[in-house]
Amino acid sequence: MTKQKTQKITKEIKGWLDDQEGELLYDLAQNCDDQGVIVEIGSYQGKSAVWLGAGSDSGSKTKVYTIDPHQWENNLGELKNNISKAELNDLIIPICQTSKSASQNFFQPINLLFIDGDHDFNAVKTDFEAWVPKIINNGLIAVHDAITEKHKGTRQIIEKKILKSKKFSNVQWVKTTLVAQKCQANFYNSLKKYILFILIHFKLIIVLRKIKNKTNKLVGQIGKFIKKHNPALYYQLKKWKK
Repeated sequence: MTKQKTQKITKEIKGWLDDQEGELLYDLAQNCDDQGVIVEIGSYQGKSAVWLGAGSDSGSKTKVYTIDPHQWENNLGELKNNISKAELNDLIIPICQTSKSASQNFFQPINLLFIDGDHDFNAVKTDFEAWVPKIINNGLIAVHDAITEKHKGTRQIIEKKILKSKKFSNVQWVKTTLVAQKCQANFYNSLKKYILFILIHFKLIIVLRKIKNKTNKLVGQIGKFIKKHNPALYYQLKKWKK
């Protein structure tokens, strides 16, 4: 399934995942091999699960286990309906349990772990302690809402468990989703993590993201103005941008 088709499908699914973050998950899942499975903590109605499943479907078709106790509303039913609509029943396997309970009976190695469950500090800590040991060497962890003012618990855990840890390297992020690889960090990656830790800890990265968003909005407004008043210049600028 292409990214364009996945984006069209996921627009109809409730959730808080940005399209750019969805594309990130798609790419991560697409690059997974058969050494381990994909696990998602926190399903809601399946927006991120479909992105992961679609990416896997375009790659090695690695199974995606999506875990959530579904204690509110009819989210489990909506999740299953959305998986069926995306025609990903063969790849995405819902597990209706808490993160901790599911981990106790889960023995498969994990290639990609995506954490987006309860954002409380203790809940995120439990997710890490229960699932990170199951990630294979050189496997990946992605954490949603890791770089926000609102979700302090998630931010504190990634600072302690990823950015200050020697077990993770190759850190990157898109919007609020942070990704890291489970492997020994070299000097360059350790320095990169330390800089990122400072940016996140002192909330500088949140300020930078806000500035970037405002700049992008301003650039878009300027582009619309030029297109309206000088279409020839607008299309010439587009060519140069390419």
